[in-house]
Amino acid sequence: MKSSSSPNTRNPLSTGCLALFGLPFAGFGLFALGMCVREAQAGKLNQAAMLAIFGLVFSSVGFGLGAGAFYAQRKLKAIADKRAQHPTQPWLWRDDWAAGEVRSTGRGKIFALWLITLFWNAVSSFVWFIVPAELAKGRRAAWVAFLFPAVGLLMLFGAIRATLTWRKFGQARFRSKSLPGTPGGVLEGHIELNSRLAAADGLRLQLRCVCRESSGSGKNRRTTDHTLWEDEKLLGPNLPEHRPYCTTIPVFIRLPPDQPESDHDDDPQRNLAWRLRASAKVAGPDLDVEFEVPVFKTGVPALPANAPDPTAKYQLPLDQMRLAGHSRIQVADTYTGAREFIFPAARNLSAAVGGAGFALVWTGVIWFLLHVRAPLIFPIVFGLFDLLLLWFCAELWLRSSRIVISRQEVTVTHRWVLFRRATTIPTADVAGITTKIGMTSGQFSYYDIKLTRRNGRPVTVGTAVPGKVEAEWLVHEMEMALGKNNSAAARERLP
Repeated sequence: MKSSSSPNTRNPLSTGCLALFGLPFAGFGLFALGMCVREAQAGKLNQAAMLAIFGLVFSSVGFGLGAGAFYAQRKLKAIADKRAQHPTQPWLWRDDWAAGEVRSTGRGKIFALWLITLFWNAVSSFVWFIVPAELAKGRRAAWVAFLFPAVGLLMLFGAIRATLTWRKFGQARFRSKSLPGTPGGVLEGHIELNSRLAAADGLRLQLRCVCRESSGSGKNRRTTDHTLWEDEKLLGPNLPEHRPYCTTIPVFIRLPPDQPESDHDDDPQRNLAWRLRASAKVAGPDLDVEFEVPVFKTGVPALPANAPDPTAKYQLPLDQMRLAGHSRIQVADTYTGAREFIFPAARNLSAAVGGAGFALVWTGVIWFLLHVRAPLIFPIVFGLFDLLLLWFCAELWLRSSRIVISRQEVTVTHRWVLFRRATTIPTADVAGITTKIGMTSGQFSYYDIKLTRRNGRPVTVGTAVPGKVEAEWLVHEMEMALGKNNSAAARERLP
């Protein structure tokens, strides 16, 4: 178990540097506000408005950094005291974990989202003062600058929607029968919502083990999330109510023994967390709550494999799962007795539209760089990345796959509009079929299905399957069509 008996000594220093870093911003902001008053008294209202925006933005950033540093210092001291009391029990370092519950992470994210949105829109507002003058001079390329306030409007829409969701469902809590969870054991308890949930298509419950890694520094710092493991369940709409007009979401998810525990060793380059998420499409703002749950090796015996799942009665039947998820992957028997699996093009519209929109914006940036005659290295680098985006979009929109499996052979056909590639593999040459996390969109993972030949060479037979449950079911159906009976784990999980 990774733990530390004392807080990272760099943290107090970093919070002090953060406060000092905010002082120049606060000073520039106050100076700009003073200049704003002078310009307004002189009747120069346009300049006064620009200075007012500049002053408010910079002074807010400066004083906000100072307040944040003060708050962070208090939190660090409280955590240090708890670490001193429980040096080998990191699940007692947080007040909610120690009380046997986990509060949802929504409020902090909404606050951060509003800060970023307001800052972006305040800075983008300069476009309305500068661009009209440039357009009056005949510089049509200045129209590109309006992308910034357009992005600001989208961010504002997202912040408002997140706020409405929070107002509708409030602070959600996960109350566990035993915290922390233990690898090889089970995460069991229930989520309490302060609202009645009317999810006609059911609810998706997801547990992920996520590794967040950071590399580089300053402007070149990059942070990426890697999903090491995940499990999910789809529950029906008839969930219990623990009190009138409130909803209880039962949780029972087995924890794999071979995955790492939660990471609290203050490593700024790497952090590992277990995240429990409940989401559902409902009238108005959709439900989407997330909890960071503690998972540590405590020496508690592993849960027996045959332990009953008390949430089984709430899970949707598989056919209803696929219907509720609007799955477009087709499975049918052919007239020859083989089993056919069809993965149509553009089957995941939300991911395809999002990818196409991002690629369009990126292509617009390249056009702007060429129009303003930026150094050639910039269009080349941006263009290479744009080619990858366009290929990714082509895969989402144009690629379809058809897999025909019989007891004698497997035929895999991939098609891109007029182009096709077919591969035939004898059944005797198939070592197994597995799933692997492919692309991710936000907090949702899409799975690839891979067939492994006896020489170890993998063959991708299907991509972008929306969700682990359907991916495992497809693997089970493919193995049954092959006459193999090796997907016991997948069959155990199927409702």
